[in-house]
Amino acid sequence: MIRAKSLAWIGGVGLLGWTPAAVLAQGLPLPPDNTVPVQVAPPADVVQTGGEQSLKPRDILKTGVENHRKFEFELAEVYLKRAAELKASLSAAEQKELDATVQSNAKALAMRKSGQEMIKKAGEAYNAGRYQDAAAILNGLKGNTYLAAQDRQSVSTLNDLLSKTGS
Repeated sequence: MIRAKSLAWIGGVGLLGWTPAAVLAQGLPLPPDNTVPVQVAPPADVVQTGGEQSLKPRDILKTGVENHRKFEFELAEVYLKRAAELKASLSAAEQKELDATVQSNAKALAMRKSGQEMIKKAGEAYNAGRYQDAAAILNGLKGNTYLAAQDRQSVSTLNDLLSKTGS
């Protein structure tokens, strides 16, 4: 194995026939970067979202709507709240879509939370030996389409346990 200290960076590692990717694969350090970072202000219609990614208000709305459609309501809420803060930058149609999606997402979050509370109550009833109560609570969850995958798995597990008890 070649030790990094024994390499001389004469015009890069090209003399060795290595690409920078090959150097990284060997675990060797790259030559120092002598460039100076330059700060450039983003255009007025671009919003900083925390990372290095900058999104326009309509893109933030679009991402929120997409997450809502994918049943990722908690993530959608983050984007929709940010889009609501920038509502003035959106077109009238986008504002209407924002309002409708915020309302639908709030309903979905409320239904998901209610379902999670019902799952908890069903689990408590099962653990207390009240199998019929647990089964009745779980039957009430059948119409809740807003449950997360983990919640649906919990319902399935509880139903399996109830079926083994003969309830």
